[in-house]
Amino acid sequence: MRGLGILLVCLLAGCASDQDRLRESGFSVSYAQGYDDGCHSGRRVAGGEFDHMRRDQMQFDNDSDYRQGWEDAFKVCERDAERVEEEVQNDLRRQQQERQQINP
Repeated sequence: MRGLGILLVCLLAGCASDQDRLRESGFSVSYAQGYDDGCHSGRRVAGGEFDHMRRDQMQFDNDSDYRQGWEDAFKVCERDAERVEEEVQNDLRRQQQERQQINP
């Protein structure tokens, strides 16, 4: 019964990886791997401290599915990471302004 509860929590929380979701949606293994690598790379370029550049250069040069997945994800994940960073900076500025109003 406990295993069923963990599975249910996992499903509700979205424990499946992007690669798993892409594969279930009919994308090739190569596209899904490229997407995963491109997303890590895009977040890193946007300043993500917990991500790193990932790209299998041989596969990128020779496998159009991998290359397309990498390029698609890089753009999306870079933009999303930049948006999150901007929101965080805006929240920090707002909090600082509120503290200044309370303690002039």
